[in-house]
Amino acid sequence: MADICAGGEGFAELSNDLRSLMKRNVNRLGQNACVAGMSKSLADASEHGCFASSLLATYFSPRRSLTICNAGHPPPLLFRDAEKAWIALSGSISDSGETHSDTVLRSTEYHEVQTRLSVGDVLLYYSGSLVECVDAHSDLLGIAGIRKLAERLVLDGTERLAARLLSEVQATNPRILEAGDATVIVCRATKRAVGWKANLLAPLRMFRRVADQVTFL
Repeated sequence: MADICAGGEGFAELSNDLRSLMKRNVNRLGQNACVAGMSKSLADASEHGCFASSLLATYFSPRRSLTICNAGHPPPLLFRDAEKAWIALSGSISDSGETHSDTVLRSTEYHEVQTRLSVGDVLLYYSGSLVECVDAHSDLLGIAGIRKLAERLVLDGTERLAARLLSEVQATNPRILEAGDATVIVCRATKRAVGWKANLLAPLRMFRRVADQVTFL
């Protein structure tokens, strides 16, 4: 996920670069190549007045391991089903308590978070426009505000969770989302396992082009 601040050709060029980068690396478990490419794209864009925050997440289902590289983006929220509580995956602290922080590119700081998911855990990714929303009292929602709104949600499924969150945001101020686009992605860890055939063919995916069936309206 990326929030891009640029106009016209600059927006289109940086968006296409990041999209192509994701497609080239979508089958890789390691994020190094993708992060290096992302660093270069953001650096080149900044020289032309374009800026972006980005969040790169990799989930390996056999081990239920999640790795997140955050470059200035609002931290995703994680609902731990066992504790029935939402937490913000902020900073750069992994489950082991180690701190991972690396200045990959000049003034841009990248943080890595590593954790494991349990069945029923829910991940909520959202664009920066949500934390920048101003409520009826002219206060920014911020990360804490989004977390409080998430705590109101009934987790009876993930299908309508994104729409419910946006409804909660708009309830604080009906015109709250008019100034910018809002993106919300919801994921849930399930019991579904990867079949032996998919595991066997996994190395071959590195040599195939990724099918792109997304249509822009």
